[in-house]
Amino acid sequence: MNAVSQNTYVNPDRGNNKNVYPLVMGESKLKVTRTQMMWLIFCINIGLPIYLSGMLKSAMQDAWISVLFAGAVGFITITLAINNAKYYPGQTFIEFSQEVFGKWLGRFWVLPYLAFWMISLGNILRSVVDFVIMALFKQTPILVVVLGVFIAVVFAVVTNGITTIGRCAELMGPFIMMMFILIYILNLSNLEYDFLFPIGADSGLLKILAGSVNMMELYGDSYLLVMVYGFLEKQKNAIPRIYAGLGIAVCFMLFTTLFIILTFGPGLAGKMQYPLYELVRYIEVGEFLQRIEVVMIGLWIFSAFIKLGLYLFCLSYGTAQWLGIKKWKFMIIPISLLAVWAAELPSSLMTIHELFIRFIDPISLPVLYLLLPFVLWMVILFRKRKEEEVQLGRTPAIATVHSVWRISGMTLLIVLIGIYYFLYIRYFNI
Repeated sequence: MNAVSQNTYVNPDRGNNKNVYPLVMGESKLKVTRTQMMWLIFCINIGLPIYLSGMLKSAMQDAWISVLFAGAVGFITITLAINNAKYYPGQTFIEFSQEVFGKWLGRFWVLPYLAFWMISLGNILRSVVDFVIMALFKQTPILVVVLGVFIAVVFAVVTNGITTIGRCAELMGPFIMMMFILIYILNLSNLEYDFLFPIGADSGLLKILAGSVNMMELYGDSYLLVMVYGFLEKQKNAIPRIYAGLGIAVCFMLFTTLFIILTFGPGLAGKMQYPLYELVRYIEVGEFLQRIEVVMIGLWIFSAFIKLGLYLFCLSYGTAQWLGIKKWKFMIIPISLLAVWAAELPSSLMTIHELFIRFIDPISLPVLYLLLPFVLWMVILFRKRKEEEVQLGRTPAIATVHSVWRISGMTLLIVLIGIYYFLYIRYFNI
């Protein structure tokens, strides 16, 4: 990067174009490589053990078909995310929405996403914490584990934002992949292929589709790509790697589901809260290879760490852009406090999981990750914006906004999140 002044940079790929873009004082350039993006997509879609429970209970031995349905929806979601973001490289979802729809409509367009992502951050944190307590710290207060997990996430995001999270994904992604391969190899002797039959007879199409909703919650996270695509160091040939990251994750979830069914049978697997964890615990090779779930738990925690870090960065940077707050890291504090409070709010993980599966996901996922992205894509195509016309070399920036909007925007966001938690507490007696 060629230095122009203390607060500006010029992308060397732009040749003789001397346009410069301001950097916030004291901030380094946030960026992520194509390989890091691939591993990032893989890590956030590989899933925590909780995602398989409801799907196995609903679809039984046909749960693997539910994974295929959910994976197809995941590919549609990530295709829409790519087609929304690729025409505006160097911009986040918050920026190009305002360019597509205009300043005011564009700001309201992203509001449901910011609110839903804030809610999801607390829910994911609680899922991680409940699993850690169950596996390692059974008598430990929830708040202690919540703070222990999230302080590490906050430190990573504060250090260098998406750059740190991308490097962590690039480092841990191959280890997580090898972990799953090892699980499959060590469980080969435990498989009973009769558990897979009959196909489609006991569950039916509706139950298979209901089971896929559990995994759609997982693969819907791919739409966060619209927030981080603009930070790609080089956009060329990045899209095949993004698809590869999601494709590998879906394949691993497919094989994992098959191995769980073939090991425990559909009846027993459907009653397990953490079937993947039980699959690992079932591994025993002689008397010299036992209790390998301890290593697996560590890698799962790293996967959750990357997922939480991506959510926290997207929310902090996106909310700062939405409100025009130049120092985006200031937003980490209120968002972290909200996430910690939300993680402690439910009386149990099953309560929050039931809320999402029965009331929130069937409505929010199709609307936020399929319908609205498709509308946005159509509007972009209608405007006939071509990839050759975009400004390559630009990086996401935070524009100055009027103080009236800053106050009203913050109020709208708080009200929307408050309505959710009021209904949550009121109707689920938390």
